[in-house]
Amino acid sequence: MSAPDSVSSLTLNMKYLLVIISGVCIDLMVSLAMIKLLDSSLIKAAVIGYLFGLCFVYFLHERFTFSTFNNNLAAKRIFRYLLVSGCVLGLRLLIIKWLAPLPLFSECIILVILIANFMSFSINYIAAVYLIFGKKSP
Repeated sequence: MSAPDSVSSLTLNMKYLLVIISGVCIDLMVSLAMIKLLDSSLIKAAVIGYLFGLCFVYFLHERFTFSTFNNNLAAKRIFRYLLVSGCVLGLRLLIIKWLAPLPLFSECIILVILIANFMSFSINYIAAVYLIFGKKSP
């Protein structure tokens, strides 16, 4: 890898990190606001928070992280992104259903949300880099 490639890779990784941290923050803020202010269920708050973060992250990836907004393959990417994200959301809900009733987590809802959030955005990271926005993905 030459110096420009490594600089480019570093820049891409920094962009990705900024976008994903922003998405996680939006997800957490929406989820917590729904639980604390609207007295929503944990599941409902987790779904809506995830969807807000998901939309934010996708559009920033298209426009900022991977700079592919002029690419004609965006429709294929968005379909794959939604498919993967639906599976990840299902996994997130299973994690919440499994953790929430446990004695350690039943009193600390924020910990359940943080664990589920970390797991789902980690999987989304792998999917985005290798399956959806990667150089070899259509």
